[in-house]
Amino acid sequence: MNITFRLTREKADLLDNILRAFGEEKIISTKRVLKLCRGSEELTIEYITLLVNLNLIKRIGNIEGKILPRRLAKLPNAEDLLLIGGFSEIQKIDEY
Repeated sequence: MNITFRLTREKADLLDNILRAFGEEKIISTKRVLKLCRGSEELTIEYITLLVNLNLIKRIGNIEGKILPRRLAKLPNAEDLLLIGGFSEIQKIDEY
């Protein structure tokens, strides 16, 4: 499957903010991500799905009948990405 995703500055910032929301924690509530996405479930689902597909986070505590899980776990690749500047740095490189 080929997925096309245009990485804008705003998207890069939001993706980085989601990953930074973990801080030192390995697991966070999905509600925290929902707040970052200004309460938009659709946007939250889109960004969580993207981060899961990129192997940066995983879903924990799926609820039957719900798309959003209770919690999210940060995977080691997320730390590595943030160490090199995150999506924001990738987006800057892509601009040139």
